[in-house]
Amino acid sequence: MGARLALALAVRHPERVRRLVLESGSPGLATETERAARRASDEILAARLEREGIVPFVERWEARPLFEGLRRRLSAEERRAVHQRRLSHDPRLLAASLRGLGTGSLPSFWDALPRLDSPVLLLVGVEDEKFVGIAREMEQELPHTKLRVVADAGHTVHLEQPGVWLEAVTSFLT
Repeated sequence: MGARLALALAVRHPERVRRLVLESGSPGLATETERAARRASDEILAARLEREGIVPFVERWEARPLFEGLRRRLSAEERRAVHQRRLSHDPRLLAASLRGLGTGSLPSFWDALPRLDSPVLLLVGVEDEKFVGIAREMEQELPHTKLRVVADAGHTVHLEQPGVWLEAVTSFLT
């Protein structure tokens, strides 16, 4: 979600963005039909979160295949810290986030990519095949882009390969 929000800022206020780093991000769903379906899915998830609370939500969230890399690469202590951070979130605010900032709620930014003048770094883990594909498509649309596919990483490059992430971001921003 953070990459989508950063991209929204860059598209809507390009004068405020000199460089843009997008990790495992997407410009959104291309069609209104896709966005409507996602909004419906996110509404079910948000209502369930409000009804059942944060613990079952986090347990289901962490079990998603998207986060397999975290389960394999982080130590037990690191996994506990991530888990505790997730449990500290307010379920009402997470539900509101799903409703207001979910993939179905935000517009598609695909058409705006060719107009972005700022340099963009796309970071994605090689094991996150869906987002590698999206990043490669974005690379074709963005005029000033660098794609970095990180080995031994999935969706959360910053947690799975923090040293590689730091080097990539630091060298891009300096």
